[in-house]
Amino acid sequence: MLRGIYTAASGMNAEVLEQDTVANNIANATTLGFKKDTPVFEAFPNRLLQRIRVAEKEPGVTRVVLDVAAAATVSTSRLVNPDRLMIELRSEAAAPVPAA
Repeated sequence: MLRGIYTAASGMNAEVLEQDTVANNIANATTLGFKKDTPVFEAFPNRLLQRIRVAEKEPGVTRVVLDVAAAATVSTSRLVNPDRLMIELRSEAAAPVPAA
């Protein structure tokens, strides 16, 4: 029974977070330098990425900020056609990936 209540409460919290995020984004849409919030929903407690923030501080310059819950190792790679930047976050507490 408690698990069902926990699941229901978790779902309600997710809906409230999404509504708050949308309301905040709409209210600040015309604010210069505002960073749009994007909620991330994943299974608890394996959520390393908490929030993604994006801002265009000046024309042609975009900053992406990843808020993480714990220390993480970061690797980046770039793909061409189409152009993409991939960012991989790996929890430092996670088991190491075997070398190929």
